[in-house]
Amino acid sequence: MRKRWVLGSLAIVYGLAIVFLHDWFVQLSIKVMNHFSLLVYNVLVRNFSLAIGALVLGFCSWKVFLNKRFDLLFFLFILLALLVLHWLFLFEMNIEIIHALEFGLLALLLYGATCNAGAAVILCLPFMLIDEWVQYSLLYGNYNKYYEFNDLVLDILGAGLAILVLKIIEKERKTVLLPFWKRNEYRVLFVLLIFFCVLVLSGVLAAHQSQVNTYTIFTLSRIDAPELFWQTHAFTGAKYHILAPLPGAFIMFVLCVLLGCIDYSFIQKRPKDRHLK
Repeated sequence: MRKRWVLGSLAIVYGLAIVFLHDWFVQLSIKVMNHFSLLVYNVLVRNFSLAIGALVLGFCSWKVFLNKRFDLLFFLFILLALLVLHWLFLFEMNIEIIHALEFGLLALLLYGATCNAGAAVILCLPFMLIDEWVQYSLLYGNYNKYYEFNDLVLDILGAGLAILVLKIIEKERKTVLLPFWKRNEYRVLFVLLIFFCVLVLSGVLAAHQSQVNTYTIFTLSRIDAPELFWQTHAFTGAKYHILAPLPGAFIMFVLCVLLGCIDYSFIQKRPKDRHLK
């Protein structure tokens, strides 16, 4: 129990550090980019990320066969495929992959405190949401023209992938016996999703500045042409898709449910295996 409290406290401190030190890391990234040029920087980050991804896939595949956790290999391929799709369709520039690393570490701390993958990812959400709000509203209001659900999805993918790797290599696999509909973290998440949808559809949270009305309290997007599927980044020239608030929130919810599934063991031990143990 003491260990859980320590890890939980570290998670809070680290989560706040992600939020308050965000601009420091951005400025550091800009210095590195200016040193190499944007093109070279993108290539370096891409190659490094692919190398790390290949190592993670190889190591986890070996551990899966060693620990006989073949159901987790399915989740590993799904998450890596989703990460690649995110990279292809939703990236402004390659250094954004740092989001996955930042929140992957946070998720590991929270998993150590909760022993529950679904709860760990969901407990990351407040830090993810606040981090994006700080960027959009306080730090880069003139630069960021939309609340980035793209980044939130990437945060969740990184958090889930980190926990999945840990579950593959942990000596004693931690599982959850409660069905989804009895898990409080998913009840709360579902209520929050419905509440958010109501706020957006009613206009209290305006999905775009063109939908602002007299009782709007927050505008989620100020991009010039929200109807276009592909947007062109003003600085990098990248063509990418910007997730609208409602699809973005729905994707986040689905990902959290998917990651909650890794709390269950889908391969049952045979009776003779239990007898041998």
